[in-house]
Amino acid sequence: MRILLINDYREAGGCERIMQRTAVGLRQRGHEVEVFTGEDVPGRRTPWSYIENGRARRALRARLDAFEPDIMHFFNVYHELSPGVIEEGDRWRRGRSARVLMTCADAHLVCPNAALQRFERGDVKVVDPGRLAKRGGLWQTRWDQRSRAHSLLKSPQHAWNYRLRRRWRCLDLAICASGFLETAIAPCGVPKVRLADPLPEHVPARSAPDADGPVRLIFCGRVEPEKGLCEFVEAAATVEGWTLDVVGDGRDMGRIAEVVRREGIAARVMLDGWVEANEAVRRIARADVLVLPSRCCENAPACMFEALACGTDLLVGNLGGMPEIVAESGVGRVFDPFERAEIQQALARTIEAHRGGQATKCDASAYLESRSVEKYLDRLELLYDGGSGGMPCAC
Repeated sequence: MRILLINDYREAGGCERIMQRTAVGLRQRGHEVEVFTGEDVPGRRTPWSYIENGRARRALRARLDAFEPDIMHFFNVYHELSPGVIEEGDRWRRGRSARVLMTCADAHLVCPNAALQRFERGDVKVVDPGRLAKRGGLWQTRWDQRSRAHSLLKSPQHAWNYRLRRRWRCLDLAICASGFLETAIAPCGVPKVRLADPLPEHVPARSAPDADGPVRLIFCGRVEPEKGLCEFVEAAATVEGWTLDVVGDGRDMGRIAEVVRREGIAARVMLDGWVEANEAVRRIARADVLVLPSRCCENAPACMFEALACGTDLLVGNLGGMPEIVAESGVGRVFDPFERAEIQQALARTIEAHRGGQATKCDASAYLESRSVEKYLDRLELLYDGGSGGMPCAC
C-alpha cells in the first residue's frame, strides 16, 4: 500500500514519536510511506492560515497527485496545516478507493481547546465535551490563556472547520488510544475505534535505584502552562528527598527557573531542555518516577507508556486518560494537580514507598503486551483494509 502520514510537525512531542514509529514500522513491512508536515508548506503562517490554510491545502493536493496514496492517515493538523487539509484529502479521493483515517491525540474535533480547557478569571476549568455542543458561549469563552488574540483565533477555527464545514465527516475512522478520548469525541459522531499507541521497539533497562539517595523524578515533554509543572515544583519545594530532571522546553521554562531560584532548590532541579527521542527514553529509564502533573485532559501520553516499559513508576494528574492508564496497568499514583496539599501528599507517599526498596513493583508487562509495535501494525493494517483492527467503541 502507498500510505501518506500527515501531521503539523515532523518532530516535536509524543504525537510525532507515534507517527515516526508508524512510518518506520510500515516501511519495514514493505509499504511505501511518505510523510507530509508543515515543513512541506511554503510561506509564513498567518492568523488566517490558522483558520484556513490555503497554501497547505494546495501543497497537500500536489503531494497527493504525485504520490497517489491508498491511505491518508492524519494526526494533528490544527496548529500549522489547519483542519481544511482533511477536506482536501476527502476531495482528492473522490472517484478513488483511498481511505481517510485520523489518529486523535486530543479532543480538537469537539472543542476549540484540544485539552478541554477554558479560562475564567485566571482559573482553569475543564470542559465537558458532551455539553459543549449546547453551549452558546463559543465566542465569549476564553479558550487560550496566552492572550485574548490567541483565544479569539481558536473560536473561529473551531466554528468554521467543525460547526459549519463539519470536516470530521471526511474521516472514515477516528483512532483513539484511550477510552477517555473515545467518550470525549463521541458528540461529533465520527466512527471510532480504540487502538493503543505503539511502544518503542528497544527500551533500555531501568537503572538500579539508590536506596540511600533522593528519589529521582523526571518530567518529559512540552514545558507549557497546561502541563502544570511550575505549580508542581512550587508545591514540591517543601517536601524533602527528591530531585527532578526536566527534559523538554516551552513557555513555562522561565517561570520554573524563577520558582527554583525563589525556593532555593537549584541543586534539586535540572532544566535540561530538549533531547533526542531515544535519549529521552534512556533518561526515563534512569529515573525512579515519571511525573506528569498536567492540568489539562491528556489522552494517552507516550512518555507514560515509555516509563511503564522501562519499569519506572508513575506520579500523574487525575485528568483525562492518565488515571485510566494507572488503573489498568496497576502502577503509579494520581493526584489533583490543582490542589497543592494533594500534590505534596502524593509526592511524600511516593518518596516513602521508594525508600528502602519498598516501592510498588513497577511491572506492567502484561498490560504492555498488546502495545508492541508488531501488534499495533497488525491492527493498523486491518483498519487500512477496512477491517476492525481495534476495539470498537460502544458509544
